[in-house]
Amino acid sequence: ACPTVGGSTFPKCLEVSTTLTRERAMKKRHVRFTTPVGTALWPHLNEPDTKFDKDGSYSVNLILDKQETETIKSKLSDILKEFMSSGQSKSNKKANLPIKEDKDQDGKPTGMYQIKFKLKAVGQSRGERWEQRPALFDSQGQPLSEQIGNGSKIKVGAEVVPYSTAMAGTGVSLRLKAVQVIELSSNT
Repeated sequence: ACPTVGGSTFPKCLEVSTTLTRERAMKKRHVRFTTPVGTALWPHLNEPDTKFDKDGSYSVNLILDKQETETIKSKLSDILKEFMSSGQSKSNKKANLPIKEDKDQDGKPTGMYQIKFKLKAVGQSRGERWEQRPALFDSQGQPLSEQIGNGSKIKVGAEVVPYSTAMAGTGVSLRLKAVQVIELSSNT
């Protein structure tokens, strides 16, 4: 805490405090990007999925073709390399990217890829608990409340969040921030 004299804070303390806040903000900034239009698979966008986590999480797998996936994969790999070389990584083991090959009911590759996006519905920081949800928009950019189902054509806005743990290794996750529905499907 900064000392005060007659109700006003010392200017030097304000300067240090502002610098520390700016440095924390710089460290916390994550790369944001928007995907091309893809197909939603197992979307939990209107309400959080609480099956494995009582607080719940919002998520969607986005199905894209190989070329679109390679572009995103390249960006993610570059961010991961930068994070690993920054000295912030706790492990030299690389975790898998949140991308996997899409397969049909028989387990055969479809030629498409699934990219996993997720957002915890509840978080806690410095003792404060807060709720969050992805912003949902229709094709005109207006807020959307309709149920988004499998097969909907969507664009996803996300943050790339690097992480490093001894068990999982060093990788990136894709934090779901917003979804624009281009073509709505109510299939569940």
